[in-house]
Amino acid sequence: MPPQTETFTSFGGIEYTVSFDEQTKQIDLTAYNPHEETRQTGYEITVDRWLYAQPHFNISAGETYQESFNVTDGLDVESVVHTVNLTTFGAAAKFTFDQEYNTLHPGAVPVPRITDIEVDTGTARGNESTVVYVTVENPSKTGYVSHAVAYTEETSASSSMANPLPGTSETVMLELLEPVGSDVRGEIRLFMGKPNETEGALEQVEFSGAAGSETEYEREAYEPFRLDGPNGGYSYGGSGGDDIPDGVPLLVAGVLGVVLLGGAWWWRR
Repeated sequence: MPPQTETFTSFGGIEYTVSFDEQTKQIDLTAYNPHEETRQTGYEITVDRWLYAQPHFNISAGETYQESFNVTDGLDVESVVHTVNLTTFGAAAKFTFDQEYNTLHPGAVPVPRITDIEVDTGTARGNESTVVYVTVENPSKTGYVSHAVAYTEETSASSSMANPLPGTSETVMLELLEPVGSDVRGEIRLFMGKPNETEGALEQVEFSGAAGSETEYEREAYEPFRLDGPNGGYSYGGSGGDDIPDGVPLLVAGVLGVVLLGGAWWWRR
């Protein structure tokens, strides 16, 4: 499919040509000043309603200004219909396309991700407690509402919203029920939307550590879950656990089966 191209003249008499390539997600822009004096101009690019760029500048008589943007990092993976708008003083160009993304495998489109996990001792509800700090980075230019949930051998479920602004990171604290100073083994899930669907799922990470020592963690395949198990913890499959698929751990009274393999720990699959 060839790039879509639109031409228009801004309120200040600057002639714009804007092309958008749906395949590469690239905008190519040219602004030309046909007048005999310097003019001020500027434009704003929004991608899926989020502000992507907003340059303002002077353009000399007879000057041609050129710029290109790849807007992949501004696409919203939760949307199917995507819109790219370029507006200037008194004129605009609009491009739309349909594309559905899998949040677990979004290709080049960046989504929130876990960049660090640290087991430590902190204060939760006014008491000294074992906690896990989870750092979530949002490398996108789009804002997302995500949730981090921890499950450990003693903790049914501990959750917090993790909503770093575009291009920033945020560290959230999750309270754990292991005794202070003990070794902790668990899983962190990061997702948007509903936990029992892969749509909106982002990451699942195993971790092991204790306060004052290095926390080890490893990414694994995401498994959907519900928060209706024992004591409000995880559960999988149908009611009563009858439909638990092969390879998924059965959670009974908040206990996880653990097997040691060659000195490393792994959840039983």
